[in-house]
Amino acid sequence: MNNVIIFRDNWKEIVTQECLLKGYSQKTIRNYVHHTEKFISSNKTPREYLLSLIENGKSDETVRSTGFAIKFYLTILKKDSSEILSVLNDLPNVKREKKLPIVLSKEEIESMIKSTKNINHRLIIQVGYSDISTTLIYTKVSNRALSKIKSPLGD
Repeated sequence: MNNVIIFRDNWKEIVTQECLLKGYSQKTIRNYVHHTEKFISSNKTPREYLLSLIENGKSDETVRSTGFAIKFYLTILKKDSSEILSVLNDLPNVKREKKLPIVLSKEEIESMIKSTKNINHRLIIQVGYSDISTTLIYTKVSNRALSKIKSPLGD
């Protein structure tokens, strides 16, 4: 799309109304308006703008949500232009970053329990982590028991 994007004067109102019609949360509406405003003020194509975010070290999640906001905005405009439709088709989705869950050591859990003064909060932590450790212990015991059972089929 050769640097030609149609910006309407009342784009904020249009984006907000479309989001409300689709049942988006207020947080999503604020994000879409914010990212769309930054995109419009950049005077770049959608692809150039997303690349500039990546080059400036923005997080994957920021680039993803900006891409969705730009697509949403352009989708509203596509009723008017086949050129915008072609940009929408060429704009890629940024992959979501895959993160491993943080696993606390037994010492960290004990420290967290000991440092918690409120008895209710302490109990919640103890019950929450005891379920995990109980499940792990049960799994280990059941796996050992199953490995000691001799099959009547001679395996």
